[in-house]
Amino acid sequence: MDDVVEDMIVLVAVVILGLIIASFSFSYFTPKIAFANAQSDANTMASSISISTGPLIISGDQGSVLYEVYDPSYSYNYTVIAFVEPSSYSASAGLVTPSKPPSTHSFSVYLPSGEKAYSVPLNTVYSLSGSILLTSGTGYTVPGNVPFTVKLPATSSDIVIIWVIYQDGGYNFRVDFAYSGVPST
Repeated sequence: MDDVVEDMIVLVAVVILGLIIASFSFSYFTPKIAFANAQSDANTMASSISISTGPLIISGDQGSVLYEVYDPSYSYNYTVIAFVEPSSYSASAGLVTPSKPPSTHSFSVYLPSGEKAYSVPLNTVYSLSGSILLTSGTGYTVPGNVPFTVKLPATSSDIVIIWVIYQDGGYNFRVDFAYSGVPST
C-alpha cells in the first residue's frame, strides 16, 4: 500500500513539474512566435508598397509635402510619422531616426478633405529585420491608397522624412520610408 502512495506522489510531482516547465516554455516561445509572424507579415507588405512623394513646399517657417502610400492589395490604415533632417542626410534617409520622439506638436497630417488625421500613440517601432528604431512617439493614421499632406516646421535646406508603420499583433514595423526636399532650380 505504501508503494502505491509513493508512486502516486511521484506521479503527481512529475505531472506538476511537467506543467510548470510547459507553462514557462509557452510563456517564453509564444511572444517570439507572435513577433516572427508579425515580422513576416510586415516583410510581405513592404515588398508591395510604394510611396508617391511631392516636393517640399516652404511657406514662412512651415513646410508641407504631399504623399500617398500605395499598395493595390491593401486598403486598410497605416500609421505615419514625419521628421525633419538637414538635406545633407538625403543619401542616408533610410538609416536616420528621429532625434526626439515624434509628437503632435512636431508635425501634423491632413487628409484630402482638409481634416486632420487621427493621432495614435506608438510603442516600439521595429525595422523589418527586427531591430528597434524608435521606442515611443505619436503618429497619424492614414488610409492606404489615399493622398495626405504632412505639415511641419522646415526650411529650404531641410528634407522631410516619413515612415510608414504597419501594426500587426501589437508590434509596429516600419515597412517603408520616403523623403522630400525643396526641388533644386
